Amino acid sequence: TPSTPVEISGFDDLPDVADTFQVIENEKTARNIGKNRRMAMDGQKKKSYGIVSFEQLQKEIEKGKKKQLNLIIKGDVAGSVEALADVIERMSSDDIIIDIIHKGVGSIVEGDILLARASNAAIIGFKVKPDTKARFIASRDNVKIKLYNIIYNVIEDIENLIKGMYEPEYISVKVGEAVVRSVFKIPKTGFIAGVYIKDGYIERNAIAKLIRDGDVLYEGKIITVKHFQEDRKKVDKGLECGIKIDKVDDIKTDDIVEIYIQKEK
Repeated sequence: TPSTPVEISGFDDLPDVADTFQVIENEKTARNIGKNRRMAMDGQKKKSYGIVSFEQLQKEIEKGKKKQLNLIIKGDVAGSVEALADVIERMSSDDIIIDIIHKGVGSIVEGDILLARASNAAIIGFKVKPDTKARFIASRDNVKIKLYNIIYNVIEDIENLIKGMYEPEYISVKVGEAVVRSVFKIPKTGFIAGVYIKDGYIERNAIAKLIRDGDVLYEGKIITVKHFQEDRKKVDKGLECGIKIDKVDDIKTDDIVEIYIQKEK
């Protein structure tokens, strides 16, 4: 009956949306057919178009050359993968052809890295991450993997790339940790946390994550750092200081404050 869920065992990989199932008379014939079709598909996927990463494509765009961007898309659920692939494919232009050579559900694995390497493709992971072996091979073979949690960010990166405006990639790096020892309120300023820096340092304009009972309650920019009465840019481990976290007033004694800065990857 159409739309009735069934359970099928024996697949090496998850099927894609809209794949067709066929009933074969015996397992040996079915495996031979599958093997031949997989070899044919792999042969198509291993064509090389000369683009390895977003950054390299950016250099070619600046030179005015017409290029093709090969992508592999992996996601947490089939619906997200299909939606993302559809949007990206429609972003092709006269100067840049975007070819999604493979899309699938699940973590980024060794096979994805090998296909990306053979096809000179970049890998987009949506709410998934590479496993340990895939991460090692990607680093060794210089295969570009970009991870996202929001579809808009994927689209924005590719749009900027096409426009020749691709921005450097940044990662969030933890640089310090402090414990709240006191909380006091200053008129027209709000609540100030008096903290002791257990590790690293605290820096003005860094991002603070307020943690209580193991849960991250708030995240905001540190807009004020004071050591005694002196405004400071940075205060190091082993010292106490007062900090004001933008738009965060729910602070309690013994809360943990983790400090993060953005660094170019």
